[in-house]
Formats: sequence, structure tokens, C-alpha cells
Amino acid sequence: MPWYSESPGEPLKRSALTSLRAILRSAATALGVERAAHEALIAEMWPEIAGREAAAHAHPAELRGTTLLVDVEPGLWVQELSARRGQFVGAINRRLGGRVVAEIRIRPGRGAVVEPGPGGAAPVEGAGPELSAQELSTIDQTVAEIPDQELREAARRAMHSEMMWRKRRAESKQ
Repeated sequence: MPWYSESPGEPLKRSALTSLRAILRSAATALGVERAAHEALIAEMWPEIAGREAAAHAHPAELRGTTLLVDVEPGLWVQELSARRGQFVGAINRRLGGRVVAEIRIRPGRGAVVEPGPGGAAPVEGAGPELSAQELSTIDQTVAEIPDQELREAARRAMHSEMMWRKRRAESKQ
């Protein structure tokens, strides 16, 4: 059965959406942006999945294959997040529409403090390190090939947050 409508004016069948999704995933894989897009989306959705309080003490660090590495403050947060790993895997996969994450590995003691601003908002501009023009350009170049504007903007925001987090983390270690 074709994925397109055989008669003009006839609505597209459900399989058309599935095929479009498959095409977009194939294109993302071919362009080498699928993993980066998944990492960016996971980082952006993390506070909703883990909860704002837990997200203030843990940060998705890297997606290796289907294993998500999460940096967590040492102590009780390691136990709390370890106990909820299966719940996180399910929530991530549901939101991403496939089996992107099969396992979550908790990495304690990696300086995962994420300091949200008042009310869980992003830190105030000028209150910490700023990204250089080169770093901003790198983000723009990385996300430029993502065809979907909403996904591209989500990836841009997540990459910006990740770079800012790494800068704050590096400064706090000095």
C-alpha cells in the first residue's frame, strides 16, 4: 500500500506520517545529527522527566549508543535517581517516539550541580559566563542542517544550556 494518497483531494493515510518520520530519521542519521538531536532533546526535557529538584542535582552528560550517562551530585541523589532509572528510560522513549535510550548509567561525583534561577528559570544574563562568538557559531553550524524548525530551535537551546553548564562547572572547579 503506498504511503501517499492515490486520489487527488483524498486525505493522506496514517502510513504517510509514519513514512515521513522514517524519512526524517534516515536523513538525520545520514547527516550525523540524530544522536546530537536526541542528546539536545533529552537535555531540554530532563527537568520535566526527572523533576526540577532532581534536575538541579543531575545532568544528562552524554548519549553513548542507547546508554544515557547522567552526572549526579554524590550522596542521596545517586540513590534517588538510580532507583528511578527505568521510569526515566520509559519517559524519554515515549517522548522521542522510539527506543532511543535502553539504559541509564548514573555517574556520581561529577560536579553535576545545575543552578536554576528563581522559580526554576534560566540563569540571568550577565550573572555568569557568556558564550563566545565562536561557541555560538559552532552551535548554529551544528543545528543548521536540522530541517524541522522546532527541533532545530530545541537543539539550539539545549546545546546553549549544555555549553553554559560546562563553563560554569569549569569555573567552579578553579
